[in-house]
Amino acid sequence: MASAREIGDGSRVMASALHLFELEGTRRGRRWGSKNWFDDGTQASMLLPVYAKSAGKALIEIFADDHLLYSKEAQLAAGLNYPTYPFTYTKTAWPAYKQWLEKQQKEDDELPNLEPADDGQYYLQKGKYKVVVSKDGVRSEQTFEIK
Repeated sequence: MASAREIGDGSRVMASALHLFELEGTRRGRRWGSKNWFDDGTQASMLLPVYAKSAGKALIEIFADDHLLYSKEAQLAAGLNYPTYPFTYTKTAWPAYKQWLEKQQKEDDELPNLEPADDGQYYLQKGKYKVVVSKDGVRSEQTFEIK
């Protein structure tokens, strides 16, 4: 998560119209989206630390190579923002995502089923992904990995 420490040379970041900070990877949770008797479900997510010079709507997109898996609008305030991304993809992204997964898999790996988790969401598998934040014609991107 971005903080004053991560801004480092703040003049460079603050001079830019939009800046997505470096993202940390995570481990794939087997229980993402599952429910049990003592809670409503495990909702995995990650904070996306974004600096915006001015307030306004931004578009957050998640890609596997050039395959769009997830897209949402977020209202950013001027300054440091932390919109969340829930590690999900849309059902309509499945055909392209499946092809991408087939290219990534090792010989003995099996592809996951297109079955939603208990919470109705489809969760990303292990791999490297790209996050793109766009606002007012400016793009900033970073990658993250699910291990």
